[in-house]
Amino acid sequence: MYVVITHQQSVFDLKEDPFLIQESIVNSIRLNIDLGKIKFYQESAHPIELQEVGLSINESVAESASTNLIDNFIRQKVIWLAFRTGDAGSAVWIADPWDASYLGTSAAELKRAGDVLDARSELRLDESHEFAAIGRELLGRLREFEQVRQRERPTPHDSGQWDVFISHASEDKDSFVRPLAEALTKRGVRVWFDEYSLTLGDSLTRSIDRGLARCRFGVVVLSPAFFSKEWTQKELGGLVSRESEGEKIILPIWHNLTAGEVRKYSPLLSDRLAVSSAEGMARVVDKIMEALGHQTKDIAAEK
Repeated sequence: MYVVITHQQSVFDLKEDPFLIQESIVNSIRLNIDLGKIKFYQESAHPIELQEVGLSINESVAESASTNLIDNFIRQKVIWLAFRTGDAGSAVWIADPWDASYLGTSAAELKRAGDVLDARSELRLDESHEFAAIGRELLGRLREFEQVRQRERPTPHDSGQWDVFISHASEDKDSFVRPLAEALTKRGVRVWFDEYSLTLGDSLTRSIDRGLARCRFGVVVLSPAFFSKEWTQKELGGLVSRESEGEKIILPIWHNLTAGEVRKYSPLLSDRLAVSSAEGMARVVDKIMEALGHQTKDIAAEK
């Protein structure tokens, strides 16, 4: 994994507390991971652009964490460190003072929360009440969740609900993206396009994540507006991560961009074979159909 971290310099009195700097650095990293500022990538799926993350090493997640936040923190720690990386009987330290500092509370409060969760059969505490394994109630809920997720997971025969996910900036919707979605749909392509795939009350983030995970290809409409938005960069990052096993996922379209401008925005993307919207809609659709290959032909034949 690639992790690039920088931190702001601070002064510590190591004679007073020799572990203060280690605790502060670890907790600052944890906080920035929780805030989404630090991300992890597989070796073959490194980010297109690395951004510097400046760490302030005396931050905590909250001035005073709520009871619900503390309970959820302990649950997640037991699930991931005990159950996920061990087995149902493995125990983890829930009274860790570094955790307490991170949450803005005390180790005694973590033990008290553990007592409550033990009484609910969500955890099983040891005699010291400092270490906990997963409890019957929490294990049951976790297994029910896994069963539901397994039922919702696409089968190997139908690895994606959509043939293409169109990632675009809203500024390009009227002039190019909506006509593209309509043209592809007429050719029998199953298209994830926000106007087609989102209805009133839907969770935007959940729907987009589902589209990114279940599409066969990502049609990325690269434009000045696309590169100026954080949201489109996140969608692109999701598609890049799916290419970690060497499978081609991203189908780039240059819209109102020259090769030099693409190279300026993203040298890695400029190296990919792309089609330009300046070549005309028919040409763009034909190139996408060519990339989809026999999969789309089969779908169109069924209709």
